[in-house]
Amino acid sequence: MKKIPCALMTLLALYLTTLLCSGYAWADEGSLKWAFETGGGVVSSPAVGPDGTIYLGSNDGSLYAINPDGTLKWTFPTKGAVHSRPAIGPDGTIYVGSWDHYLYAINPDGSSKWAFLTKGEINSSPFIGPDGTVYVGSWDHYLYAINPDGSLKWAFSTKEAVLSSPAVGPDGTVYVASWDHYLYAINGSSVEIPESQKAAFEEGEEEVHLADTEIVREIKGIRVEVTPEGKEKVIFLLGDFSPPKFFAFEEDRPRLVCDFFDARLAKGIDHRIKVNGSLIRQIRIALHRGSRPKVRVVLDLVPKQNYDVEQIFFKDENIYTIIVSPAKVP
Repeated sequence: MKKIPCALMTLLALYLTTLLCSGYAWADEGSLKWAFETGGGVVSSPAVGPDGTIYLGSNDGSLYAINPDGTLKWTFPTKGAVHSRPAIGPDGTIYVGSWDHYLYAINPDGSSKWAFLTKGEINSSPFIGPDGTVYVGSWDHYLYAINPDGSLKWAFSTKEAVLSSPAVGPDGTVYVASWDHYLYAINGSSVEIPESQKAAFEEGEEEVHLADTEIVREIKGIRVEVTPEGKEKVIFLLGDFSPPKFFAFEEDRPRLVCDFFDARLAKGIDHRIKVNGSLIRQIRIALHRGSRPKVRVVLDLVPKQNYDVEQIFFKDENIYTIIVSPAKVP
């Protein structure tokens, strides 16, 4: 099994000597100029503003603005990890997505301009079109086009999460890829939201309230067990035999993801379960609305580990189990 890379805890600013140094006092070629430490692992790529300010997101939930000399200019807190690469508009507005489901527009002084709520985590990096429209993808399967004032222009539905960052062609065509295996080319000026889907984009509770007739599955309980062999089990008690869609990310922030479609969460189940195991750090649960509602369960794993992962189904008992264990050494 592939070894999962270590989380990057520090942003290293490395500058190479160049003839176009604009008066900077450069050190020897390839040497470290400064290092700025954030409060968490860094997945976000930095963006540099016209004045040299460096913008960077962190797993600690903040967007950082860092001066060219490596000192902190300001921080902007969100309620989720910031993996998205910031985008900077012509007027200096900074746009960035967060795992708290929001796309934020931030003024150059670090104050909030507006926030646009999607129904899923945002990994996608925003793209700013020539007319100021901001395009961004979300885990809720949608690509969003957002007006400069923070209002929704249109949204395009795919069949899976939109993690990629969109691009806009010279003719206004918007290109974006989805986890459903497709690259989409979208007419940027002609997409409208179907009436049946408009409610999904209205401000309100993040939780989904559906009629009983629309729900066919329920997660009745989730518990964690650790075996004497060091295996860590996450056990789901389901209302019927309905295994989830399962996938994994082997990145700086390794995690396992289970999507239970057309499902709801029983009352009393916490949306964040601290495990603090040697393999599993925590379990996060979110309710996603969209063309097909689902409960997403994310197992955040401990970085710098090698894992073996098993899935076991007990059909008669309606139990689904994920077992994470240390990888066997050959």
